Amino acid sequence: VRHLSGNDRVAIVSFSDLAQLELGFTSDKNQLLTAINALSRGSQTAMGDGMMMAIDELAQNMRTNAMPIIVMPTDGVHNVGTDPLAQAERASEQGFPIYPIGTSPAARGLILSEIATISQGRYFSSYSDNALERIMGSLGREAVANYIHITKTIPHPLKFERSITEPAAVNLGREVTQLEWYVRFLFEGGTWQAQYEISADRDATTALLRNPSTLEYRTASGGLVVLDLLQQGLTIPMLTA
Repeated sequence: VRHLSGNDRVAIVSFSDLAQLELGFTSDKNQLLTAINALSRGSQTAMGDGMMMAIDELAQNMRTNAMPIIVMPTDGVHNVGTDPLAQAERASEQGFPIYPIGTSPAARGLILSEIATISQGRYFSSYSDNALERIMGSLGREAVANYIHITKTIPHPLKFERSITEPAAVNLGREVTQLEWYVRFLFEGGTWQAQYEISADRDATTALLRNPSTLEYRTASGGLVVLDLLQQGLTIPMLTA
């Protein structure tokens, strides 16, 4: 989800005891991540019903000229509901390739591979950088930046409190705090954001960042790019009761 562009729309279907549309098509990444994090386990697995609902949702609400795919993280267990292979045939007829991703070492790769083959998708035994690149490649997306390393150096009197999104590696020093992020890749049209909280222990005027504060990455052709991050000023007033 984090690698999608603002023009991409995603719907989320869950399947445990029954299939359920958790979220209709949207490009709002916060809504999508909230819905994914709220998913819970059931006692059974209605994989075929989940596939049927995903196919129906695409057929009814897909935009004209969209490139539809179904990404299906699962352990491959199916013990209630519609036959998954019959739904794979439906997906093939509609032109909706299915990309099953194994979610455990014991994932039932045989049936998941068959689903992928029938629907003209691809099976991945686990989530990996290779799986993500292949799936994004099916949408015509290439990684435009690889091995991204972001360094932010925060001077005192500013104090790092916590990461809100995308936790950083935090290196505490006497005069500065250094935050670092490592991002494997960024795809064309995609965005990456990190949020964190800082506080101040006294009134002052200071730069938000201090050197070294850099963005470093490899281009699609392998070239190294290093950029200085913008210096910004911040006035911190003393708060009084």
